[in-house]
Amino acid sequence: EEVIEDTGMNPYDTPMEIQTTLNTNTQDVLNSLNNGDLYKFRNNVVQVGIAITDVNNGSVAAIDGGRNQTGERAFSRATQMKTQPGSTAKPLFDYGPLIEYNNASTGTYFFDEPMTYSNGQSLKDADNKYQGMETMRTALSNSRNIPAVQAFQQLDKDKIASFVHSLGIDYGDYLYESCAIGGFDGVSPLQMSAAYAAFARGGYYIEPYTYTKITFKDSNDITEQKPKKTKVMSEETAYMINSILMTAQSHNVGGNFSISGTDIAAKTGTSTYDYNALKTLGVPLSASRDNWNITYSPDYVISLWYGYDKLTKEYYTDSNVAAGDRKRIMAAIAKKIYKTNSRFAKPSGVVSVEVEKETVPLMLASDNTPADMKMTELFKSGTEHTEVSNRYQTLDNPT
Repeated sequence: EEVIEDTGMNPYDTPMEIQTTLNTNTQDVLNSLNNGDLYKFRNNVVQVGIAITDVNNGSVAAIDGGRNQTGERAFSRATQMKTQPGSTAKPLFDYGPLIEYNNASTGTYFFDEPMTYSNGQSLKDADNKYQGMETMRTALSNSRNIPAVQAFQQLDKDKIASFVHSLGIDYGDYLYESCAIGGFDGVSPLQMSAAYAAFARGGYYIEPYTYTKITFKDSNDITEQKPKKTKVMSEETAYMINSILMTAQSHNVGGNFSISGTDIAAKTGTSTYDYNALKTLGVPLSASRDNWNITYSPDYVISLWYGYDKLTKEYYTDSNVAAGDRKRIMAAIAKKIYKTNSRFAKPSGVVSVEVEKETVPLMLASDNTPADMKMTELFKSGTEHTEVSNRYQTLDNPT
């Protein structure tokens, strides 16, 4: 499809040699997954869409358009699906822009407490609970909805729009607050893989591509793919998001796996069905529509969608059960794909500062601050706070 779009010629009709970006070893892993060699799927109906992009050059390394596919050029869930990203939208719409434009730190506090959207519509988390005061690192690692919307509301909408569009994401004609938690149709696994790759490569976006060179047999003319690398955010913003999502993966958010000497970041996402649709079919309210797992290292981004093409009374994913399924699928393939000993380089423009918990704005820990009230968080250099907290003071000698 990409060759036809770029050259106007069909490889079925025009003799040509195409040098693709396919990594055969990585593709073999996805083929093994679909064959049932790496993971036993619940049935033959549940589907996956997986896109793996190369962080170094932005190319598409492997594609899984779905299980039990027959025929050539069949529908690819990896590239042609347009569905909801759920909480995988949070680094793109909320926290990434808040760091980039508002100089937030990984320790910036939010208040996970009862709130509504600006139009008065209720807003809750899946557990119907509130966590109170929590940092960006905690809020994003635990994927809380209310802090995400609070971050969104602090931003200029035009800046959010610019940020996500520069990452290849189209949310539609209007930027609703619900976009903060992925409440819009319009993304594919490939788009999400390419968007997250911008964090992995220090703030540069590359539109994904599948070939490097075409040689036309009859004329020996050559067409080469020249990927465009566009700076879409600062390296400081990218690294700080990486750091938070590495914290998330340390809690097994992306799956119970680790790669020797390699930094792994992870974000998951879930979307739900309309209440009336579930009620009409007699499907439990815990049913999920889209189940996402995105993990990445300095080498590859693996973007996984898991679910059913169509909601029926017999076939649907339960959000809690699917959360376990997507982790096991990711672990099964990630352990065979990621390279060892790869680290994200910390930019000189990011500083680690020891601050005192529960201070707003954040203040430096004092000599008397108890150890359990200290935390070390990341700031853009020059934006870190310099005032020392006086919360814990030394008393004068009693008389």
